[in-house]
Amino acid sequence: MALDAATSSVIDGYAPREASAVWDAVGPLVRAVVAATVARVPYSVEDLLHVVARLAIWAEGRGVVRDPAAWLRDETIDAFVLTG
Repeated sequence: MALDAATSSVIDGYAPREASAVWDAVGPLVRAVVAATVARVPYSVEDLLHVVARLAIWAEGRGVVRDPAAWLRDETIDAFVLTG
């Protein structure tokens, strides 16, 4: 699915406010997840980027495999939510 130019621009330009070295590793995967899903979910691109980035950075810090499929498992999301 092709995204409009404005959405693509937001995705391409996104970085968390407090970007770390971890962001360099997970950022491309976060952007890919958001690009693949933004047209299919009821969330803004900004909200989706923020949440997926936080999840990815959290997962990286806990040793979860650097793979969106691992981040998006129910048990990973549950642990993320429960740890705040």
